[in-house]
Amino acid sequence: MNSFQNKNQNTNENINENTNQNTNQNTNQNINQNINENTNENKKKEFTSFVQEVDEMNKILQYISQIKKEDDKILDSQTTNRFIQIIEKYQEQPRLLDPHLKSIITQLCQTIFTNQENPKVYNPLFEIIYSITKIRGYKIVIKYLDHDVSRFNTVYNLLFKQDIQNFATWKTRYSLLLWLSILILNPFSLKNFETSEHQNIIESLVELCKKYFYESGVASDGAAILLSRIFIRPDTSLTQRKEFYDWVDNVLFKQENEDPYFKIAIFSVLAHVFKHGHREELKQDLKIVLDLTQKSNISKSPVAQIRKLGIKLIQRIGLFLLPSYIPKWKYQICTKSLIQNLKKDTPQTPTINENENENENENENEINEDDDEEQYDAPIEIESIIQLILNGISDSDTNVRWNSAKGIARITNQLPKSFADEIVESIIERASKNNDDDAVLHGCCFSFAELARRGLLLPKRLPQIIPIVIHSLFYDELRGTYSIGSHVRDASCYVCWAFARVYNKDIMKEFVSKIATSLVIESLFDREVHCRRAAAAAFQENVGRQGYFPHGIDIVTTADYFSVGNRNNSFLLVAPKIGQYEEYRKPLIDHLVNSKVIYWDQQIRVLSSRSLAKFASFDPNYFIQEILPKFILQATSRDLKIRHGSILAISEIILSLSQIVDINKDLITSVKFPESKPKSNQKTKTQPKQRSKMNIKIAKKVVSKTKSNVPKKKPINTKKTTQIETKGKKETKETNEKTPNTYNSHILSIPEKIENARFLKGKTGEILRVALNRLIESISVSKMEISKENLELFLKMLEQNLIASKEEIQESAVSAFQQFSHNYFSDKNLADHAFIKKAHQSFTDSLTQDINRFARRGHALGYGVANKEFLQNNLKQICILLIANIISIQKKSINGKENEKLNEKMKNWLRLQNVKQFKPIDDPEIRRDCIIGLVGVCEKIDVTKLVENDLVNPIFDSLINSLGDYTADNRGDVGSWVREAAMIGLDKFINLLLENIILSSNMAVQVLFEILKQSVEKIDKMRGVAGNIFYKLIQNEKFQKLIPFHSEIIKFFPLNLEINWSSSVETFPVFVQLLYCKNCQQSLLNGLILSVGGLGESLIKTTTKILLDFFEELSNNGKKEIIEDVSMCFVNLIENYSNNTKVITSAFNTLDILLSNDCFQLLREKENKVGQLFSEKILSLTRNELKNSKDTKKLSSGINVICGLLSFPNVFNACISILAIYLLHPYPLIRKHCSEQLYVKILGTSFIINEKDEDQNQEILDQIMEILSSIDWSISTVEQLKPKRDLLCNLFCVPVPVLIKQNPNVMNQSTNQKESGYSDLVKDVDLNDDFSYEMVQKYPKKMPRKIINGILYELRCANGFIKIYTEKGINYWATQTENSCLLPDFKLHFSIKQEDFAKAWNILVFLFLEEGHDLAMKVKQGRWPDYMKGREITVYMYQHHSKYEMNKDNHLTAKDQKKNSVWIRFIKKAEKRLKKANVRSNGIFEGDHPLGLFTSIRNEAFVKVPKNWKPPTSSWSGYDLSGLAKFHLVYPPNDMGFNAANHSSPFLKIRPLSSQINWSFLCSYFFFFFIFILVLYLVRTGLNSD
Repeated sequence: MNSFQNKNQNTNENINENTNQNTNQNTNQNINQNINENTNENKKKEFTSFVQEVDEMNKILQYISQIKKEDDKILDSQTTNRFIQIIEKYQEQPRLLDPHLKSIITQLCQTIFTNQENPKVYNPLFEIIYSITKIRGYKIVIKYLDHDVSRFNTVYNLLFKQDIQNFATWKTRYSLLLWLSILILNPFSLKNFETSEHQNIIESLVELCKKYFYESGVASDGAAILLSRIFIRPDTSLTQRKEFYDWVDNVLFKQENEDPYFKIAIFSVLAHVFKHGHREELKQDLKIVLDLTQKSNISKSPVAQIRKLGIKLIQRIGLFLLPSYIPKWKYQICTKSLIQNLKKDTPQTPTINENENENENENENEINEDDDEEQYDAPIEIESIIQLILNGISDSDTNVRWNSAKGIARITNQLPKSFADEIVESIIERASKNNDDDAVLHGCCFSFAELARRGLLLPKRLPQIIPIVIHSLFYDELRGTYSIGSHVRDASCYVCWAFARVYNKDIMKEFVSKIATSLVIESLFDREVHCRRAAAAAFQENVGRQGYFPHGIDIVTTADYFSVGNRNNSFLLVAPKIGQYEEYRKPLIDHLVNSKVIYWDQQIRVLSSRSLAKFASFDPNYFIQEILPKFILQATSRDLKIRHGSILAISEIILSLSQIVDINKDLITSVKFPESKPKSNQKTKTQPKQRSKMNIKIAKKVVSKTKSNVPKKKPINTKKTTQIETKGKKETKETNEKTPNTYNSHILSIPEKIENARFLKGKTGEILRVALNRLIESISVSKMEISKENLELFLKMLEQNLIASKEEIQESAVSAFQQFSHNYFSDKNLADHAFIKKAHQSFTDSLTQDINRFARRGHALGYGVANKEFLQNNLKQICILLIANIISIQKKSINGKENEKLNEKMKNWLRLQNVKQFKPIDDPEIRRDCIIGLVGVCEKIDVTKLVENDLVNPIFDSLINSLGDYTADNRGDVGSWVREAAMIGLDKFINLLLENIILSSNMAVQVLFEILKQSVEKIDKMRGVAGNIFYKLIQNEKFQKLIPFHSEIIKFFPLNLEINWSSSVETFPVFVQLLYCKNCQQSLLNGLILSVGGLGESLIKTTTKILLDFFEELSNNGKKEIIEDVSMCFVNLIENYSNNTKVITSAFNTLDILLSNDCFQLLREKENKVGQLFSEKILSLTRNELKNSKDTKKLSSGINVICGLLSFPNVFNACISILAIYLLHPYPLIRKHCSEQLYVKILGTSFIINEKDEDQNQEILDQIMEILSSIDWSISTVEQLKPKRDLLCNLFCVPVPVLIKQNPNVMNQSTNQKESGYSDLVKDVDLNDDFSYEMVQKYPKKMPRKIINGILYELRCANGFIKIYTEKGINYWATQTENSCLLPDFKLHFSIKQEDFAKAWNILVFLFLEEGHDLAMKVKQGRWPDYMKGREITVYMYQHHSKYEMNKDNHLTAKDQKKNSVWIRFIKKAEKRLKKANVRSNGIFEGDHPLGLFTSIRNEAFVKVPKNWKPPTSSWSGYDLSGLAKFHLVYPPNDMGFNAANHSSPFLKIRPLSSQINWSFLCSYFFFFFIFILVLYLVRTGLNSD
């Protein structure tokens, strides 16, 4: 919690406390004060309301206030819910409601009184009152409730009418209890009032409140408030309160009630009573309540709310027990002037006379305090109370600690100095001994702040307290994957804030340095934003009140509330600015080094290392001599956070130092830094020399320690070596004329040490890889001298990181490789080095054959950032491979047929390049990164090289082709990544070509059209990129010369046009004007339809309005030629994008909008041949697109277009004929949509069907509309709708569509062929007739077909079977035949007597179709042989096998396999229905596994047997086939069990019968065995007795 939010609350509580203890105010005065406050508020008639819905609220209140008792109205829930919704909107800023609360609550109360007999009215109103109470708090709301005495009886009666057991009215009960709690404070006697049962009102209310205490809801809170108000009334006697205490004692301890809600209510009552009650009246209650509290043992309660209320109660009891006492020893808080503090940086020293007066006053106070302590008599109980409260400051709950701290301060305020000092000493001791306990520190900080704010913390204690506060400012304890301590740091900031407000600046002078630096560090580098802001506020308070803080005003203006709110801004911008002040620089650096660089949070480590590097320019000596040695030692630590932070810090520091010093010289002895400015005192002058000598020794020590960690390898430089043999081992000594480059050698060895220690494995290795990439990048940028061996090691590491699957590693590796190649590959001696050639070969192999998509992405980006020397020797090969990865696999693009030719052209070019063993991968991210890499290569190589290698056109075509990538997956439009990269790449590539005068006019026009299309697309980011590029291109003078129609475009795009290209509102009005340019119409329309006819609601609304306004302008100005051109563009678009569902659907939606708004009215003239051609073409194309389509969105939008074309007379009859077909579409949704659209079109347009008679024409239209509106086209069947459809055709005077039937004997036909005839989908057949057993027997050659639940079923009689099957069934049988029936072939067999075949078949067929099974089922015609009985009806179960997917045209997948639960449900229903129909079972088939009375399961996949095999009479397990080479396949014999082929069973718990236990036999066996033993025992017993 934020401590600063509670400071005003604490002040108010302190005032209330003193008021309660020192004065006895009358309750009537409080009430009168509230009334006066309300009266004053009424005077404020004019105020500014910040409630947006105030008008709506007033209307609802006006409606509520008009409800009269005699109206007998019911307040609808919609009205109250809307009002509550408005109120709850202001939960975060509830004070905005304050100006309206009085009027709202007053009107609600008045309406409640008016309708007090109608609970259907007042219950919703009480819900509104409860919502206001929840948002604003009951203490505020209760003031506005009508507390006139005359309302007491009404509220009282309403409360007693409520049913406690009725959960629906709990809000009413709670509101009534609150209302009565304010009414009970009225100054009138209740003794003369009695209830209907002659019971005293107080007693009745007490009994009622007791009942509410057992509730777990908020009603118990309301009852506690009411009961506490009753007990503080003057006419409430001690006897009544004692009865309540006895009842509490009985329930809690004798009945042992452990209900937490009951305890909360009880302690809430007691706490309220002792908070608001009068001291003299409650003195007699103290002992009783104290005993109850001690017996309750509240400190050990598991419920935090009980502990909190217990602390509240116990501190109030302590205050009542203590005598009234005004401590003279308190520190007198003097007022401070901010202006005086800011006048001078250093305060004036007090004069001698002032000091003498202060000493005299102190001596007098001490004498008076001693006299007071002798007279002070503290009760015995106060010690245990204080101890209990002290224990509360270390409670696990924040609220308990907060209340304990306030309680300690309140009680200390009533104690003499010696007693108070003991309490302070106890708190200090707790904080010192438990400095690692967050709860203790948090509570102690709260206590220090509360004591200080009351002047109870004397200055002599500050030397003990300040170190505890400073320690708390940086408290942060790691626990697992998170840390705790932010609440402690926040509380310590609160203490610093409190100290600044209390103590004189002379007292705080000696602590200023520690507090200032600590607060600055906390405000800059804390992880949590609320802690940074709290520290900044505390620092600001100290600067304003103390005046001693160095550079206080400058820091306050720099590190303000907003600047420290952003973590990056605080670390990287604010901290370096404050670091320029020498007083804060070293503490900031040391804190970053010792704490934040090795922090547990990875993001903090990154920011800290970057922030630390910004301090290097202030004191490079300190970084070289002290910081770097420490981090070099820590770079190989076993602790990940230390290792990672140290590597990052080294990377950033050497990068920063490289801009100041020569990084390749000896950093200890050789480098001479510019001398810093001399300081004022002498100590600071001698400090650098002493530190330098000392740190030279430290650095040498670091070198000696790190040498042992460096693995032995060949020397980097050519040096003389002497070998010394010692104990069988050889050691190498290097003799150098120069001092070794210590820091460089050890920094360069860090990656090798990390790799040798195997720190790069696993997830921790991923974190380190990013840091090592940054280290290599920093080494490269600083141009540190490096050996070839290290070069090879770094390059190998970068290659590993380039192929990492984590994007962060890959990005950092690309950045590092860029600097690495530019700084170290430019040397001609290295350019042809073997390891660089090896790296190039690795790159090319990855782009050619590697199936790891991350490897291809990383190497493509690597080529894009590599230097010229790395690329030029293999330029053509690199470009070909990048182009191959861009165009090798692209799904059908959205560019249409013309651009598909370009795609095919590129693929043909690629084949001619003879790329060996190239393996394409369909991944949009590979294509994106290859585009980025390809453009990067082009930027680094001379364009003449591209021309020489004939690469300009392929590169250009690949980029253009990529603009049509609209790949989508579960991540959305992932093709947009490719399009964005292609647009940016085209911009760069075109500029290169323009500079070298290579770009042709055709290429320029093509680029312009493609970018124009992207400029009006649906994605904001794409429009932003495309719009910027489009505008730059048309403003380029070189590019303008290549565009023949440039003058037509440039007038819409002036030179200084400022526009947000991502905004559809700003962009579309500009680009739509290009429809005036005939050359741009088609490209603009291709992109525009995706926005107008897309899915985004806001985008559609904006673009539609803009497009309609443009067409309205064309119509008003008579621009018929433009409309004709645009209309033919629609025709070309649909032809070009044929069968592309996404584009066609968007085009249909756009056409529907234009047709429905009559934008083509100029084309409907009879003489207009373009209009006739447009309508005929659009109708023909639409009909072809909708044919055989199953996409409901496409069908619906196409029907809308056909309905829109009805306004063209030349195609009216053709449109009606097509719509008549869709009125009988198998999809009910399409039938309904077609009828509705046709009805709407007829309703809004006056069609002429009978030209001769207008009256008859209107009658026909009325008949048509009656038919369309009176029938439910979605529920009725096709057979029922067909006569109505035919009647409509006759009324429209068009022929009835004839359905062409297809030959049903053709079994092996594709799905598209089956759907080609509409008659095949809507045959006039009925399930009960055509698929019934009787109808099949009567017409065995009929072979009906029918669509049920979207599945086409066919029936056929052949080979003695009646079969119902689907297309999947045909594929299933075909695949089984191709695989010699060896695939899983599980079947459900139903055993049926021959006499019940018809009945059983009809039941099972209906169930099969009802459940939507989509394979096959069959029944045997005639009688089975005896050895085959029990399998009369068969239902096929598909069990997936990989070979079912081998047929690409008609394959079955794992998704086609139904779940076991589906089959279990089918079996249960079948068993139940067969039994209910009295069908008889023929016995379970031998070898099947029984699943019910009728049902069994069997896998009929064939098994292998010897060629001379004959059906055995004994068990098949006796035959050994292991050594046989010749065999044949047979139907599985019965005695092999239900799963002879041993395939995976649909029901995993089913086992073959041979492996199951015969439980009935075992039970019988054990029973008879038990009887035998019992008889034997009785016989032996009889013999022994004889």
